[in-house]
Amino acid sequence: MTRPHRQATTMKKSVFRDAAVDGEKGRPDDRPLWTVPRFANAGWLALLLLVPSVLPAADPISVTPETTPYRIERAIDGGGVWSRGAAGQEYIWRHGDQEMFRYQAFPGPLPRADIPEIYRRGGYLTAIQTPSGRLVSGDYPPTHVHHHGIWMAWTKAVFDGREPDFWNMGKGKGRVDCISSGWGLGLYGVTVSGWHRYIDMTRDPETSVLDETWNVTAGVRDWPRRVYIINLESTQTCATNLPLVLPPYHYGGLGVRGHEAWYGETNALFLTSSGETNRIAANETRGKWCWMGGEVDGKVAGMTILCHPANYRFPQPLRVHPKEPYFSYAPQQLGEMTIAPGKPYLSRYRVVVADGRPSVEEANRWYEDYAGAK
Repeated sequence: MTRPHRQATTMKKSVFRDAAVDGEKGRPDDRPLWTVPRFANAGWLALLLLVPSVLPAADPISVTPETTPYRIERAIDGGGVWSRGAAGQEYIWRHGDQEMFRYQAFPGPLPRADIPEIYRRGGYLTAIQTPSGRLVSGDYPPTHVHHHGIWMAWTKAVFDGREPDFWNMGKGKGRVDCISSGWGLGLYGVTVSGWHRYIDMTRDPETSVLDETWNVTAGVRDWPRRVYIINLESTQTCATNLPLVLPPYHYGGLGVRGHEAWYGETNALFLTSSGETNRIAANETRGKWCWMGGEVDGKVAGMTILCHPANYRFPQPLRVHPKEPYFSYAPQQLGEMTIAPGKPYLSRYRVVVADGRPSVEEANRWYEDYAGAK
């Protein structure tokens, strides 16, 4: 893979630009970043590098960046309003004209006026849709505002004697910032990368704890029914010469939030690699994969998260919530773990997005394809 072209180097320079245009959406360029064939090979990619306009006719995938300017406002003592311009940035994957999903890089506008500013964040996947166009992910849900489609954060943590919490943002003890994003072209098509930073807010001044890189790619397969595939690779490294210690805890790590219509004890459906469909029984079991779904516009749709066999403590334990449409892969359930200086923490997951409900046999085939991928 070629090294992605960075579009920004600091939050200050990238997020707070184009602030004069309120409520409008714009793109740096009306064209996609690149359009690639569904099953691009090295020969096609070499041709695309030389002649980007030459494409196979069938089923192209495109990735397009979009910037959304907005304003942050709050009341100040003595009356009046403090205001600052900002600009969210996201990358939108499409298969032909059908949107697949988005990577929210820099934070965008909050979806509701009642959400406190402390919850605004970027660095996650959102607006995940099936091939028929059914939305299967949630974002800023009212009951857990800190949840987003697919995101990563640690909950119970110890750093330099303090206890930041990067997951529960409303506590004001920690957060995850997107500090830069970019893209590159490789053997598997366009790779969009995000550079994230885990911030300890329990100290004044705030302290960087982890640096994280996300690499995101996508594809389309017919197995035999059509599915969308999202590949996510996360690499976390210590930002200082101090380790981050993660004591045993029941959630934190990779989080997955489903459609808000699935809220409630019976509306969200689950299936794990052990064949478990009871969400209570599935909680704190270990899974090679986990499917979550439910009805959207009268038909079942969902997404299956595959845990790569090279991941730490594979198969990783699951946190399956008893009521919320949410689960996470939480390796720290098995005991304390440490991210140490000089030892990157690498984790990989594949998201298979499909209409309908998979069988154990079908999801196992998806997993075997992923586990055998180079």
